[in-house]
Amino acid sequence: MPLKPTKILQTNEFKRAYAKKGSAQRNSIKRALRLLAEDVYYPSLRVHKLEGVGDIRGAHATDNQVISLTVEGSVVTLRTCCNNKDVYRSP
Repeated sequence: MPLKPTKILQTNEFKRAYAKKGSAQRNSIKRALRLLAEDVYYPSLRVHKLEGVGDIRGAHATDNQVISLTVEGSVVTLRTCCNNKDVYRSP
């Protein structure tokens, strides 16, 4: 069953990371956010729990770009968007 968020929040870190992206990357992220707004677990986003970091999840905007987010009920908080190698490295 699809989970349509009632609210999508953006952290300052997400806004900063998004602003640094090139136009092609921003377009991919915008597309992913449109899909996310329809269903948090839309299949092409490949949403998955990130290991070792609590309830943080990763959603793929492209094969190389990942949006990290949290889902609390029907509220989604966008944490950052980065290259997939950066999201999986140890803090």
